[in-house]
Amino acid sequence: MAETIRWGVLGTGYIAGQFTIDAGLSQTGRVVAVASRNPDRAAAFAGRHGVATAHGSYEALVADPGVDAVYIATPNALHRDHALLAIGAGKAVLCEKPFALTATEAREIREASRAAGVFCMEAMWTRFLPAMQALKNQVDSGAIGRPILLRAELGFPIARQPGDRFSDPALGAGVLHDLGIYGVSMAHWLLGEIGDVTAQARRDGHGVDSEITAQCRHGARPDAPLSTVIASHSAQLSNTLEVVGESGRITVEAPFVQAMQTRLRSFYPGAMGTPTPDGKAKDLLKRTGLWPHLRPVMLRWLGRDGALATAGFRGNGYQFEIDEVGRCLVAGLTESPQMTLDQSVAVMAALDRIATASA
Repeated sequence: MAETIRWGVLGTGYIAGQFTIDAGLSQTGRVVAVASRNPDRAAAFAGRHGVATAHGSYEALVADPGVDAVYIATPNALHRDHALLAIGAGKAVLCEKPFALTATEAREIREASRAAGVFCMEAMWTRFLPAMQALKNQVDSGAIGRPILLRAELGFPIARQPGDRFSDPALGAGVLHDLGIYGVSMAHWLLGEIGDVTAQARRDGHGVDSEITAQCRHGARPDAPLSTVIASHSAQLSNTLEVVGESGRITVEAPFVQAMQTRLRSFYPGAMGTPTPDGKAKDLLKRTGLWPHLRPVMLRWLGRDGALATAGFRGNGYQFEIDEVGRCLVAGLTESPQMTLDQSVAVMAALDRIATASA
């Protein structure tokens, strides 16, 4: 396959536009076609983004011989059908998260991809950001010791409208599949397979979840790592991710889904209560109103606020997953080793259990 991957985009919404813009920042891809069920909408999108071809149906795009790979940016409830449509046409697939609405649907996509020998990957773009790749390497190399806890918060006040993708159950609406999936996917990636889950949800009058909290155990052992995922469509949360190990922690600054900064702080088991040279001065300062202002200054001066790492980038960050697909296609791979189909199925299975537990 040529090193320049020609992309077709299914859908003309906001995310489809951001993907198309970021494809211009990638090293391997360019968007050459777009499709909508509404020909006028496809033509308008193509005009805004300088896309050469506008198709009035999804079937026409996947049949286009000038398209190598298809990015699926349609509503959640259509991901399975559109992934199978593109796979059936022999096109490589990058399917926007959530990969499907259930683990059963995710398995259908996986088996169709493998049977056809066609590349397929979930578009969990956050995994491929440089800062997240560095975090994964730190966790795997033992920079924080054995991982024990993860906490992920992601929430934004959404102005929901009747019938939109945030409100309509028929379109796969709900905060779990829209925002909660990021924390669950990161927890699975960094801590391993998800076992037991407990969860609670706040729902609207149509049964659509607007807030979710989930607690997961990663493995069956009593000392297995734990994760907490909180997501909201009503409130602005901290939007940070923190991974804690036995000898340190890494915090990903907000918004963690578009990570550009991480902070690694090391500590040592049993250090709490150990006398330090600055102990007396700290005790005196704590008795004054100055302590909240001086504490961060002292931590920085003493080198205890951790090591800050910055990994900025242009655009929104979709170019990194685009280049991962390009790398895999040029290498003749049908799955990304960094985002396997088995991982996507496992995350969907965890979401199924969270949805059941919070019902």
